[in-house]
Amino acid sequence: MVIRSFVLALIILLFFSGCSDEREQGIVRPEVVTWMDNRTDIIFHKIPKGPFTFGEKDSVIILDYDYYIMKYEVTSQQYVNFLNASYKDGEIWLQEDFIYKHFKDVAPKPSGEYYLTQLGERILFENGQFVVAEGLEQHPMIGVGWFGCHAFCAYYGYRLPNQEEWEKAARGHTGWDYPWGNDIDGARANYHGSGGPFEGGTSPVGFYDGRVYDGFQTKDSPSYYGLYDMSGNAWEYTADIWVESVPFHIGAGGGFVYHTAAMCNNWYRSSYGLPYPLNLDRCDKADGFRVVKDMGNEN
Repeated sequence: MVIRSFVLALIILLFFSGCSDEREQGIVRPEVVTWMDNRTDIIFHKIPKGPFTFGEKDSVIILDYDYYIMKYEVTSQQYVNFLNASYKDGEIWLQEDFIYKHFKDVAPKPSGEYYLTQLGERILFENGQFVVAEGLEQHPMIGVGWFGCHAFCAYYGYRLPNQEEWEKAARGHTGWDYPWGNDIDGARANYHGSGGPFEGGTSPVGFYDGRVYDGFQTKDSPSYYGLYDMSGNAWEYTADIWVESVPFHIGAGGGFVYHTAAMCNNWYRSSYGLPYPLNLDRCDKADGFRVVKDMGNEN
């Protein structure tokens, strides 16, 4: 009986010692409400209106509306599906390996022809259509410019999240440093120096879900509202732009290149290497995105 009691106590101790930050901080995750857009096979999670913690000093901010945001980053296959549909419609064209589209009313830039992305190791053009390089279909779309994100959103009736929407979806009202809690390691995210199996390149979306892949044990690392890859992997555009002498993108979450663990926290923002004079049509190696769908017009 004593031995059994000891074993039971040991099991309980191990269970509670392995508890997540939620249990330690008395935080209970909300029930996730999801919606699937059958046109794009994109899964959205509903983010409810209300207060959340924002920024390094955990300021309390209130959003007075609900919205949907993607569970995962836009994948290469989802983006290629958009390219092929737009190409068929005559809205985009290929010119010297760059994919162009004419834009109107794209403040702060004048109307004109801007490129979305370019062909390379990930996106190819074969037999009159765009294709994803084999094995990268479920990896995030990267090397896409702000105009490339804008075009994808406009085609399907989406938009980019602003900084507040992005951060609320990442951390809710928890005050966490990272989307899942206050610690980070290579079993939770793909960043510069993480030591994971995909370091130096992208990992498939949702890779860090607690399962074992080819002997590599991941830790289940969703955000407060159940979103994945909000730290590391693709660096994610927001809708916000700094405008000084030229426009600068504002992105969040850190990426698999350049960004170390400290740059993958919830409040870190990047603008593609300030103070260099960067433009909105820049397509950098780690640039990716996830989108928002406003409530009330679900198909």
